[in-house]
This record gives sequence, C-alpha cells and structure tokens, in this order.
Amino acid sequence: MKEKLNNLKKILLKNQDKRILVLSASETSIQNIYKLISIGCLYNNVLDDLLTKEFGASEKWYVTDNEVKRVEEQIKIEKSIPLFSNKIIDCDLILFLKIEPKVLKIVCDYEKTEYSFILKKQQELMNEINEKHYPVKIIEIYPKYNELKMSRNVYVYGNLYYHLFDKRDTDYIDDENHFHFPYIKDIDKLESLERKQGFLLIIGEDKLSEKDILNVDKKYRKLFNQFKFVYIITDDKKKIDFYHLKYSNIYYVSNDFFDNEYLLEIYYKYLLNSKKLKFSKHKIEYLEKMHLYFKNKTIVTTNELAKKFSLTYRSVERYMNDYNKIYKNIGYDFKENAWYIIH
Repeated sequence: MKEKLNNLKKILLKNQDKRILVLSASETSIQNIYKLISIGCLYNNVLDDLLTKEFGASEKWYVTDNEVKRVEEQIKIEKSIPLFSNKIIDCDLILFLKIEPKVLKIVCDYEKTEYSFILKKQQELMNEINEKHYPVKIIEIYPKYNELKMSRNVYVYGNLYYHLFDKRDTDYIDDENHFHFPYIKDIDKLESLERKQGFLLIIGEDKLSEKDILNVDKKYRKLFNQFKFVYIITDDKKKIDFYHLKYSNIYYVSNDFFDNEYLLEIYYKYLLNSKKLKFSKHKIEYLEKMHLYFKNKTIVTTNELAKKFSLTYRSVERYMNDYNKIYKNIGYDFKENAWYIIH
C-alpha cells in the first residue's frame, strides 16, 4: 500500500494546475489516506471550519441539517490544494479510490464500517461520475483480491486461555457483509505442525524443548516458517520485553496479550499492506551467490561478508534482510555479533 500511496502523491504533485478531488465511498478510508498523504485538505475539516466560523460550532446539535447543506455549497476546490472527500464536488479531475467488492469487504471489517452501505455508496458515486461526465482516473490503493492469498487459519497448541472465537461458529455473522477470519484450530502435538500452515501459531512456551530465545529460533525456524506470525506464550517478563526476535516471525507475549479485535487488526493490516517481492537482476545475482556461499556455513560475520562480496557493512545488513525474505533461514546473534544460518 505504501508504494501505491506514493504513486497517488506523485499524481497530485504532477497536477497542481488542476482542481483535484480525491474520492472514496468510505469516509474512514479517505480520512486515513489523507493523513498518510499529507497533501491538500479533508472535506470534513473544511466543513467544520466553515460551520464554526458562521455558527460558532460545528456539532450537529448546534447546527440544523439545512444550515449544514447551505454551508456545504460554499466548499470549493482550489488548484494545487486537492480535496479528500466521500462526496462529489465540482473539479477538474477526480481521483477515484475505487475498491473491488471482495477487498472492500476486508476493508470494511478492518474499519468497522458497514459493507453493504459502502458498496452501495461506491456504485452511486460511480453512476454520478458517469452521468455528469466528470474527468476521472481510477486509483487502486489496495491490493487486488487475487493477491490476498494469506491463510485464515490460526493454530493453537497448549492449555491456553485465549479470547478468540472461530468465525465459522458464530451464528450472528452475515456472510454477505463480513470476511470470515479467524479459523481457530487446536492441535495436540508439535509434530502435527509439519503438515499445517496458516497466518498465526499460538503456542505455550512449555511445549518447546528449548527455552533460550536464539535456540528456539534455530531449532524450530523451519517448522515455524509455515506461519506468518508465531506467538509464544510465556510468563518470563524479560522475554516479553524482548518481544520480537529480529529476522524471525517469533514474538514472545503474555497470555492476555491479544483478543479477536487485536488479531483482526494485525491480519487486515498485513493483507492490505502486502506486496510482492521485487528485486533487481543485480540483487538477485548477489543473493544467489550468497545462497551458494552459505551452504556449508552455520555462522558468518558482517566483516566476512563485506570482504567476500565487496559490500559496505550497511549494505550487508540490507542484503541479508532481503536474503531472509526469500530463504527465511538467517538470524543475528547480538552477543556474538554474527549471523547464523539455519539448515
């Protein structure tokens, strides 16, 4: 999503000679995107300022609907100051942040907005644009649905007390309006994970034979690689404070760390900000050379890699980070100041 927001920003800067309306059916989405873009102004802010100027307040109990409507007619778009809105206003160009329906269902769940209402609103805006022949450019801010392939499974191992419920077991959820996540699956032994994969694994620390953080990563990385995140439940405050092991997907958390709301948030954030790995031909060649070099290695230093591949220390870290995105088998031991390779 960051890349797409940057593209939107470039379009806005390139068209400063035009009165631009950035449009979305979702008021929450348009507010969030406006905050991230930091260019132009937000419709609601402009309206509040005008209402306050005229009536001394913008709250609905001080201002009637007719008064709001009259003030709204005063809102104009100026060149070089794009307006972010969920309403159509006279302009030279509309940048319509249209979201395909299946993705919109995910966005609405994340934003806690009503899917059927936003879907209808989006179609109404599209109809109005077509009827009035506004110049429009469709901008895709969110990934396409076929790019959102992350599993909905959450596996739980251990006698844990967790505040999660399986969406398939809830009678009140309307299939038409909600994206079903998570699917909770309990397992009874660690070995069964070899045939499992999913978004999240929640596991009690007592179920692991290793207790040292680095040894846990080295022993279980291959098994844990089948999950986007692994939450290890522990009572050890030092490990909880440590929280995340760099270059791995392991997080140490307390048993009351998360609930369904938190889980939904990290899942939707991951989905809506996911992007395909893209590396230059030059970088791919370097990474392949590294892969061959690591075959008989279990530990390497930054100095060794810098000399071997003619890289700066800073470049070594960037390359190792990219290498791990592909092969998911390296970590860093800060005590030894060395990289370890998991075979």
